[in-house]
Amino acid sequence: MNTFINNNKKFNKKKVVFIMGATGMGKSCLSIYLAAHFRVELMNSDKMQVYNCFIWIDVEQLVLNRGVDTRVDERSNADRDDESKKMIPQTSISSIKHNTPILICYQLDKIQRLINEKLWLVHQIIASDVFEEDRKEVVDEALRNTVLQPCLAIVKRFL
Repeated sequence: MNTFINNNKKFNKKKVVFIMGATGMGKSCLSIYLAAHFRVELMNSDKMQVYNCFIWIDVEQLVLNRGVDTRVDERSNADRDDESKKMIPQTSISSIKHNTPILICYQLDKIQRLINEKLWLVHQIIASDVFEEDRKEVVDEALRNTVLQPCLAIVKRFL
């Protein structure tokens, strides 16, 4: 979960916005964008218990699983020479790919419990179309329209 805190004198109250979602949904990117846009302090936090503005970036499970597999492949090959690639056993990469969807299910279940049992007001942003695209320019436009613009509106209303 990524968090940013409003310390801008333009706004007269200290408020906290939380960006939630399972692994690989773009929470960090969105948090950085929103913090820069609103000129607020950015803080990364996984376990804070406060009740403020919550934004849930949600992606359809099958789309997310494909995206996470691709991300694991990209990260296991990024910035490494051939010798260091050999040091990462294929079984480790396979294990990560197997375990990450399980982690995602736990994360999504936790968000659902916050909504259903704790009755948290959560703004759900469905971003599946962002993850279904391959071309960067299409992804960037989908990200702006599907995620960034609605989140800007939510945070602006909240602040």
